[in-house]
Amino acid sequence: MTWRVVRKGETEAKAGLPGTTERILVGRHSGAVHLEVSEVTIAGLAEIPGHRHPFEESFYVLDGTGVVTIGTSTYEVTADDFGLAPLGAPHAWTNLTDRPLRVLRVRAPQPRHMRGEGPYFLSGDVKPPRSGIEPPRAVAAPHRPVGRFESSQLPPPGPLNMKGYRGPRIGGVSIWMLVDELVGAIHHTMFIVEFESGGDRRPAGDHFHPFEEAYYFTAGSAIAHLEGEDIPVAAGDLVFCGVNDLHGYSVTSNEPMRWIEVQSPAPPPHGATFFPDDWHTDADGHP
Repeated sequence: MTWRVVRKGETEAKAGLPGTTERILVGRHSGAVHLEVSEVTIAGLAEIPGHRHPFEESFYVLDGTGVVTIGTSTYEVTADDFGLAPLGAPHAWTNLTDRPLRVLRVRAPQPRHMRGEGPYFLSGDVKPPRSGIEPPRAVAAPHRPVGRFESSQLPPPGPLNMKGYRGPRIGGVSIWMLVDELVGAIHHTMFIVEFESGGDRRPAGDHFHPFEEAYYFTAGSAIAHLEGEDIPVAAGDLVFCGVNDLHGYSVTSNEPMRWIEVQSPAPPPHGATFFPDDWHTDADGHP
């Protein structure tokens, strides 16, 4: 099995694109073959030149304020804004303040080097933006793959109901999609998940998937049940689960537990979530 827990701040920061440092939380080193998930810091007043790459790249702003150009559109972004640079789309960033800009970055398919070059290619089609044309709206839309998440968007908690699974085995949950096929992503998804508080509630029964998942915790605390091991996790931690890794969660905080979740490959329309109890049989072979 390939599951892994990454604690807040434990991953070494390394130089990335000009003006950036990155902490790669999920990648080849952790057993992932589809996903790369990183915390990226853009230094104050830094510019990231226009570039493109043969993978999708989504982001969620954790701290700071910046400006991003994707294709022909430019946006000012701040904490809780998110977006997608589709596969091959040229994009560039500028941090217009002297404060660091910190984002959670997701890449899928997993990047690779080609003919001695890096996983990205400089592009003169876009320049580092000098100002944002408009702030993101609450909901991203096709051809406008940048949006803003607000807690008021979350529906009331209830049974899980999303692509590939709906049913009662995961309950007390609210979900808001950020990045999926509706905004142009075909290789991965990103969304907000929040579970009700209550102390030692176990709203997510043990299950597994035919794709990789990463959970970046932003609020509350929980016990991650990972292949029979019970591991405390809290805001700033990340849990990675590979294909078929058995996992579930218990809420331990008096506040709701929230995470940013990413999946790759994108879940199928059905057969996306499996619960071992559904497949157990009695001595006569009956469920």
